[in-house]
Amino acid sequence: NPADPANIAFSTAATTGSTFQWYFQNGIIAAPIATAALTGWTSISGATASTFDAPSGLTASRTYACRVTNGANSQWASGVRQIIVLPLFNPGSLISNQTGCNTYDPVSITMATNPVGSGAYNWRWYYWENTTQVCPTGSTVPAGAVTSSTDVRFSGTSTTGSGIFFDPSSSGTNGRTWAVLITPAANGAIPACGVAQFSTTCHKTIRQVCRFGQEEEESADQEFTDAAFLGQSYPNPNNGKFNIDYFLPTDCKGDIVVYDITGKKLAQSECKTGGRETLEFDVQHLTQGTYYYSLECNGLKMETRKMILVK
Repeated sequence: NPADPANIAFSTAATTGSTFQWYFQNGIIAAPIATAALTGWTSISGATASTFDAPSGLTASRTYACRVTNGANSQWASGVRQIIVLPLFNPGSLISNQTGCNTYDPVSITMATNPVGSGAYNWRWYYWENTTQVCPTGSTVPAGAVTSSTDVRFSGTSTTGSGIFFDPSSSGTNGRTWAVLITPAANGAIPACGVAQFSTTCHKTIRQVCRFGQEEEESADQEFTDAAFLGQSYPNPNNGKFNIDYFLPTDCKGDIVVYDITGKKLAQSECKTGGRETLEFDVQHLTQGTYYYSLECNGLKMETRKMILVK
């Protein structure tokens, strides 16, 4: 987008002495039956040869057809030329930032909106060891970026724009800023459209000091109004039934949410606030594997941990 279609020609020639008139409709349209009416088709002035050079600059899909006349016989040529114009290339965007306590294990970073506008998409992840990094734009990689040519998590190819994610093993000592560079690629007959660009947003894994876990031994009954705590699920591994200890301050609307490794929300349970609580979870309907659960306050992830389900 914009497109410059190749010439349209007959694969089987019409009867000698025939005349031609080309038509178009916007969109992807099925071929008309041989003697169908002209309704819906727009005649192209001057397009009366047996071939037609469709104009360049198309920004939307279009279908071309040809009406052939020989004496008293006038009918549509068999078939049409459908020209599919992809939307303008857009590298997509990442999900919003996540926050956890101390050395939390971040959940997978996924696309909030998938890239569009190309046959396929090569992707590579980068991160910076801080949360003050300005989100990169264009294709220039700012200094200090970390990536890997051997860790399979850092790069890959998607033919549909879906399935692009990164599962960090750490939030980093000072938090981290994450970005993904999307490079258009061809997919069979569908070309590579556009130039490499970073996703329109980046993602930050933010560390937060949560005092509850540190002060618990001093006073297990003490209430904290400005901190949060999420314990490790137990037992872990489990068969889908497990308990989670947590604490949320009274000004939170709290939930514990279970996600898969791609960041898809699978289960959610409302939490009590203002004191240490234990929540019983039952997700025995899920398949065996690794999952994440987050303690959320007013929609903000306060802390995230891993949970192993074994059957």
